[in-house]
Amino acid sequence: MTSPPRPDLSALVDRWLADGVLAEAHAARVRADLRAAADAPAEPGQPAPAGGNALVVEGLGYLGGVIVVVALGLLAGSLWADLPVAGRLALLGAATAALVLGGALAPVRHAAGRRLRAVLWLAAAAGTAILLSAAVDDDGLGVDGDVRPLVVTAGAAAGAAALWWFHRSAVQQAAALVGLQATVLAAAALHDGEGPTMAAPWAVGVAWAALAWGRVLPGRRAGMVLGAGTAVAASLFLIDQGGWTGVPLATALGLAVAAVYLRDLVLLGLAAGGALVALPLVVSTYFPGATAAALVLLVVGVLLVGAALFTARRRRSAGPPPPSLLTAGSPAVAAAAAAAVLVPTAVLLLRG
Repeated sequence: MTSPPRPDLSALVDRWLADGVLAEAHAARVRADLRAAADAPAEPGQPAPAGGNALVVEGLGYLGGVIVVVALGLLAGSLWADLPVAGRLALLGAATAALVLGGALAPVRHAAGRRLRAVLWLAAAAGTAILLSAAVDDDGLGVDGDVRPLVVTAGAAAGAAALWWFHRSAVQQAAALVGLQATVLAAAALHDGEGPTMAAPWAVGVAWAALAWGRVLPGRRAGMVLGAGTAVAASLFLIDQGGWTGVPLATALGLAVAAVYLRDLVLLGLAAGGALVALPLVVSTYFPGATAAALVLLVVGVLLVGAALFTARRRRSAGPPPPSLLTAGSPAVAAAAAAAVLVPTAVLLLRG
């Protein structure tokens, strides 16, 4: 989609002068200001507008990255069996380092350059996981088989977090959170406790969303959406886990209340999706009979539709929510909320 042509400001000034909108002195002042603005150099630190060249560079970067991945796949398929362990690690390490270097060299003054860096460093995070997986698969390193998933996920999470530290984008935050969730899941699988394993990533997702809301983590909106999304997804695996059955509905309900107060339709959509999946299973357990289940689902559906309409109307009529503790966020409250979820969950999982 092409942008509309910019109007000729000089011609507009002449027309306003002819129509009597501007006096001669005013017109002269406007022309002088326009000439000064046109001759002034760009301020340092201001991002330059991305034009066609920047988009071409971005496209070439994506294409080059795909070609590199395909080439590595072909090389691995033909030479992998003949390569020693050191050669395999060198190949994977060089590819990962190239992705990191390519992202570091991307011109972040442009939006296209920032997107290119995010994608390249996302691929680098995946490359780190593959590299670590190949390293621990070597029996000569002495890594126990049960611990290998934890070593791989922890190393990949650390690498993704480091890249997120240098480039605060939503893509890097998502990679760091996925790595952390995989690490927590691998650690929980090592301990045969009483609680279900998926309770650990659920608690981490809730804590992540709370810390992002309190601005403890950078990228507040992305952090809340990512944390809430992983919490909702993990909670769905707790439906048939005894005393954890109510967690999915409690998660969806709490998220819906927060979304309505914050006037956030994305969070409300996540809450609705979680409720849509969890409700039929939970209702069939606690409300036997087709009529009772249908009535409960009908009531919940009407409430969600009303919440969506209420949120949309508030956003349109009132603008952003008024400043308060819940909208502005508090690091202390966020840390306390995260601890209130993480500590009891950890105790329940480790008990046994």
